[in-house]
Amino acid sequence: MKQGLSKKKGFTLVEILIVLGVISMVVLLGVSSYGVARKKVKLDIAANSLHSSIVEAREKTRAGYYDSGSGTVTGASSLCFGFSLTEGGFIQSLYTPYDRLAAKGSRCPLNDALPVTKQINRESDIVIKNIQLYGNEVSDSITLFFAPPDARIEVEEPLITTDEAKMTVVIGYEDSDSDLDKRQVIFDLLTGNVNTQTYTNNDTN
Repeated sequence: MKQGLSKKKGFTLVEILIVLGVISMVVLLGVSSYGVARKKVKLDIAANSLHSSIVEAREKTRAGYYDSGSGTVTGASSLCFGFSLTEGGFIQSLYTPYDRLAAKGSRCPLNDALPVTKQINRESDIVIKNIQLYGNEVSDSITLFFAPPDARIEVEEPLITTDEAKMTVVIGYEDSDSDLDKRQVIFDLLTGNVNTQTYTNNDTN
């Protein structure tokens, strides 16, 4: 008795090409999603680094750090801690001797400021895009210090103050102006609270 031979049917070339096309699309979507997520994470890390640098300067001032270079307690000088912000750059932590006898201007003299050596955790293509202080847009750069003992704000060149007692720093990717590629760090000058959040454009045309 003869048994019929079973004929196995394979995939056609068209079916194989369709499957490969679907796989390619899935891979491309996955790579694209990973790239977007990675950019957001890098931006959040940089914003948190800026946030922590501001808080650290304030808390070091409150803690009462001083320069004992004279070798005596009576000759020790209290220190102001602060930072400079530069559009197109980032934050630089600073410290300077506190001049409590200054008759005018800041008691934390900028001319005597020295950089604080610390690691700023951010990618080189993430920069400061905009700075506002007391509701005024700051051009290029600004330097602020916290003066002991209560860490009040000292600015080298006092600005016109308004009811909006806060500093807003917007950071983002150097080659992108998309609001989605930005974060803002908001420092309340009255309470000392610092918040990091997704950028919101409040401009009204």
